[in-house]
Amino acid sequence: MTRENALRDYIPVQPKTLASGTCLKDYQLLGVNWLSLLHRKNLSCILADEMGLGKTVQVISFLAHLKEQGNKGPHLVIVPSSTLENWGREFEKFAPSLEVRTYYGSQTERVYQRSELVEEMGQWEVCITTYNLAQGNDQDRKFFKRVDWEVRRFSFDWM
Repeated sequence: MTRENALRDYIPVQPKTLASGTCLKDYQLLGVNWLSLLHRKNLSCILADEMGLGKTVQVISFLAHLKEQGNKGPHLVIVPSSTLENWGREFEKFAPSLEVRTYYGSQTERVYQRSELVEEMGQWEVCITTYNLAQGNDQDRKFFKRVDWEVRRFSFDWM
């Protein structure tokens, strides 16, 4: 990577689509840049900061940055079931302009959700689900394999 390319790709300020009042700390913006770099290189990563340092807001900011660059997904965020509702609240708090759907519920509810997600493809940008459902029954697995996810993120927040 040349210096010019590195400077061109550097994200000097937080995404404008973040909610007003949101102010990323320097190390969080560095984390967003790191996620962006690895995404451009098509590499996987583990964002493993200490608890409470803002891993969630870094991932949300990274997805907001992608939206500003014209990449509207779809993006998949897989989290422990104990943090699913919190992730939804955090998306609403920090990036209300991102269209987020949650994939969670009984088998009957998920049949409806799968149909709705496919029908509304392009109208939503992020889908949040749990590890168990991402590997759930045959229909769940087929759905997650069928969608051409732009970004897949896994949260390892153990509570």
